[in-house]
Amino acid sequence: MAGASSRPERLADALEMLGRGLVIAFMIVLLLAAVALAIGNEVFANQLAERAYYMLVAGVVSLLASTSLAGGGGENGGSEGATRGEG
Repeated sequence: MAGASSRPERLADALEMLGRGLVIAFMIVLLLAAVALAIGNEVFANQLAERAYYMLVAGVVSLLASTSLAGGGGENGGSEGATRGEG
């Protein structure tokens, strides 16, 4: 059943792309906020910075969900053994 296994992989890929885009948008908007602050528009800069941080949070959550769906390291690369005290 290749279709059943590829669907979560496609979702993980889509979430990763979304997360990367949101993190890049965060950097751009935060840079714009710095420019707005430099030219003296503190109220607008604060609004931009607030929206930028929301983008960062959404991006990190999306990347974490992507990692979780992708398996987070596979059978041998994961940290399951370390959490059970095996080593």
